[in-house]
Amino acid sequence: MVMPGGLIERHLSMPHFDINYQTVNIMDLVRVWRRFPDEDFADITGNAVNAVRDTSLLRMWTESNQRQALGYWLEALYQLCTLGPAREYRHYLAEAILIADDLGLGLPPSLLGANPEVVRPEHRIPCPSPTDSRIRVANLSCGGKREFLAVNCSSDAIELRWEGEASRALIWRAPDGQTSPAGTSPMRVTPRGWLLGADRA
Repeated sequence: MVMPGGLIERHLSMPHFDINYQTVNIMDLVRVWRRFPDEDFADITGNAVNAVRDTSLLRMWTESNQRQALGYWLEALYQLCTLGPAREYRHYLAEAILIADDLGLGLPPSLLGANPEVVRPEHRIPCPSPTDSRIRVANLSCGGKREFLAVNCSSDAIELRWEGEASRALIWRAPDGQTSPAGTSPMRVTPRGWLLGADRA
């Protein structure tokens, strides 16, 4: 496998198996899929994500503070969210942001929305800044369309307000499907909850 940035190959034979590389492998699979969109990696990628979600892996990495595995988990989910509209990956990303915040980890720079493999320079959209520092934002904007994931890392309900006008005219949707039409009063983000904002379809 030839990867951008200089990595030529990775030894993935069974004697070199390391479960902490699962998230790196997911990220790289999605990166290859992005480069070769006619290939169908949906099943293998979905199964790899399920191997993290449906087992004790994520809990083990969290409890043992496996910073590298968790960092690449965030990167892998960012890649999946910007590759397609699947709502479950946005849910997983919100949960991963909460885990990272609980452990005092910063978020990968990709989540600001300027990863050159994902977003062409002319399509970059600035990441808005919330007025409350307890809100973490992932900029999932891609292809000129705005999309932001706002995660409340606190135990308090917070009104989603922004510095500047960057988020005007977005439709915000809660996990339960409730929406806030553009131009209405701010939605409240439930404690340790999240909202997804996007341009009107």
